[in-house]
Formats: sequence, C-alpha cells, structure tokens
Amino acid sequence: MADYIVDLAGRLIDLEPDSIPRYKIMKQLLEYETDDATLMKAADEAMTSEQVQVLVRQQSQVGSWGKRFFTRNKIVKNPAHTTETSLIRLNAMAVDPSRQIMKNAVEYMEKLLDGRLQWPDKIDSALGNDEAMRLVIAARLSEVVPDHPYIVEYADNIMKILTAAFDHGYFDEGQMREASEDILGLRLDSDCQICFSLYPLILLRDKVDYELEQRWMDHIFNKRRGIYLVNNRSLNHLPLSFPSEESMRYINAMDLLSWYPSAMSHLDNARDWLWDQLTGNGFWDFGTYGRDGLELPLSRSWRDNVSRQIDSTVRALVILRRIQRTCGLRDSVCHFL
Repeated sequence: MADYIVDLAGRLIDLEPDSIPRYKIMKQLLEYETDDATLMKAADEAMTSEQVQVLVRQQSQVGSWGKRFFTRNKIVKNPAHTTETSLIRLNAMAVDPSRQIMKNAVEYMEKLLDGRLQWPDKIDSALGNDEAMRLVIAARLSEVVPDHPYIVEYADNIMKILTAAFDHGYFDEGQMREASEDILGLRLDSDCQICFSLYPLILLRDKVDYELEQRWMDHIFNKRRGIYLVNNRSLNHLPLSFPSEESMRYINAMDLLSWYPSAMSHLDNARDWLWDQLTGNGFWDFGTYGRDGLELPLSRSWRDNVSRQIDSTVRALVILRRIQRTCGLRDSVCHFL
C-alpha cells in the first residue's frame, strides 16, 4: 500500500499541479529531504502564491485575522474570517512554522494565553466559558508548535478530565461532568462534551497513554452523534453517499483520528471505504462538497476538473499516509496496511 500511495503521488506530479498541491505532494507524500533544493524551490513558489499572500496581507499587526478567534462554522468563503480559520487554511497549505506569518500568529496566541492580550470574542455558546476558549487557542497553537510549553497546562487539564471519565474502566458521564466543572468550570449538557470535541483531539496528539487512549477512542467511535463540532453521526456508520456533505465531515473526522494508534482498528472500514471512492481514472473527486475554503481548494481554480481531482487526491492521500504511519506504532494490530 505504501508503494501505491507513492506511485499515485508521482502520477499527480506528472499532471503539473499548481504550486501549493505540488509542494504538499513533495513534502508530505514523496517526503523529500527538507534541504532538497527542488523542495525548497517548490516551497518558495507555494509561499508566494496568491492563496498564501492574501493571508499575509490580511494579517493584523498583532498577528490576528478578522474580529474573532473562534468560529463554529468551518466552511467559509474568506479564510481570513477569523484567526482560527486562517490558521486552518495555512496548515492545509503546509506553511512552515518558520515563516514570518506563522511566527506572528504564534506570538499572538502566546499573548492571548498569558494574558498580555484579551481575545476579541464574546464567548460562543459552543464553548461555554473563558477556560474553554483558552483550550481552543492552545489546540490551534499545538498544531503549529506541538511541544510549545504554553500548551502543557491545557493538555494536562483535559487529561485529568479524561482520566476521571474512564477511571472505572468504562465511560462515566457523571465523573466527567464533575471533573469538567471542577477543572474548567464547565457545566456540560448532553451534546457539548468537551472531551469528545474537536479541540482535545488536536491538543492531545502523542500525549495520551495507550490504555486511556483506547477507552477514549472506543467511546468516540460509539458516540451516537460523533465528534462535537466535526460531524453529527456515529463514526461506526460509513457515509451513505459520496461525494456529499456527510462524507466530507467523515473525512475530516478520519483526519483528526488518524493521529491516534488506538483508533486504527476502528478506521479499518473507513480506510477501505475511502479507497473505494476512487474514480475510474484512479483519483478522488470530492466535487463541490469538498470546497470548504479551508482544507480545500489548494489549486487556484476548481472549475478545472483536473485541478479539483488533484486537490481531492492530495487531501485523501495525506490522511491515508498518516494512517499508515500511525499503524506502524501498533503494527501487531494494524496488519491491514
């Protein structure tokens, strides 16, 4: 399967993609060495593209974008709508943390977390309170600088809540509610459950011990409404149609969970399902449903069928490549790759 991913990535390069998808293929799929001259040239071309430069121009002097940090809606026309959507977009385009635009954003998030700046948001009901807002910021910071010292406190807090929730070997909602209120001051309803939302899954990559992670993943896959702020249907049920809004949400969930070794056995059917969606010419095509303004598009225009298929295929292959790597962490179980 590894060779097939590389072969498919090579076919994409032969199609002469735009600068951003070409750079992502070389960096994330073909895995050129960081000091490779060809990769460095591709990186410079991608970073001078209009998709990146529009965010450079719209970044404020303090490193933010828009009037808010958080956004509940992860489908936007303008990636610079909020700081969060801008960060998602920059990560999707593989902008390196060493670039000045990312350094500015990191400094802004540091100032929000240590109190030198106040976030501009009125706390959204999807979050609950200031502590939940800090969790959002810490999670997005961890995507840029995974080992940043500022994220330790927030990761530890979520770990304490998770530990309490599964302390008896199974999920205890009462224990989770009590720990959430004690640690974060959050009174949770049946839908807004912080440990089963988008942000802890970003924040706790490579930080959860295996046994706890396994219980956490088992519960996430069996939740009736999936991952809060990502999808609204059990992940044990594959999408009914493709392409569709539901299938794009499912792929986003696969992306989040592909970092967790304990999720791999659950993702067996999901991985096979995604491979089954290849078109007759051997590429993926997410259609208009894939255009969320953040993860996609990567190319300058999606009106061109080839560009749309290149972008869709890059998105799918990056997730499948990560699943493959994560499986290597527990290869005694992940025999299916």
